[in-house]
Amino acid sequence: MKGEEPVAADDGVESNKQEVSGVGGDSAVGSEGVSLPLTVDVMEGKSGVESGWFPRANELPLRPPRAIESNFTHWVALDVGKEFHDQYIYRHGNGLCVIGLLPTHAAFKPTPAVTAVDFNVGKQNRADAKVSGKRKRNAILLHPDSVLCKVMVGEVFYLIRCCVRGVMLEVNERLIKEPTLLNTRADTEGHIGIMMPSSEDWSRACKTFLTMDQYKARRGIV
Repeated sequence: MKGEEPVAADDGVESNKQEVSGVGGDSAVGSEGVSLPLTVDVMEGKSGVESGWFPRANELPLRPPRAIESNFTHWVALDVGKEFHDQYIYRHGNGLCVIGLLPTHAAFKPTPAVTAVDFNVGKQNRADAKVSGKRKRNAILLHPDSVLCKVMVGEVFYLIRCCVRGVMLEVNERLIKEPTLLNTRADTEGHIGIMMPSSEDWSRACKTFLTMDQYKARRGIV
């Protein structure tokens, strides 16, 4: 029985054994016989660190930045409605604003932990507003002084406001079952809600906010 005849190579296709010229005529042979160019750094025996490809160990940060630090610009609204009602506004590049409480908020000053978070404020329970579609159907337009929720510490409650005029996209319903997230992870998993202001509304609002450095200076945080 005859075996299959070998397929002749296409004259228009270069053989993978054809030599590839290297820098200054030097080259290395790859696994399939292909001559690969050598970089000047490799030819001189330099490592990736020495050639500047990788940072040195002592130049690296102590820990990698969190997403909330690298993907958001941090703003602060001091004394929102009352003294020491300090809130943060983390703004993403796409315009979304995450609203939450800063460590200096009055709700964290009493010894007891947060006992409850109630989104049933105003004429509508904020947790019942479900936004859908690109047109943000069922979205609620709120104002800077509109209340997002009530934070309960024992029998005392604190009103948490929007800080910026815009569409409320969602509130953090985890806080209903896990209110102590405000005590442990207020800057991430314990955020209050997410707003989407227009560019015009944001331009007006951010003029009244502080940067994080200005906030620390005002509150004497080292």
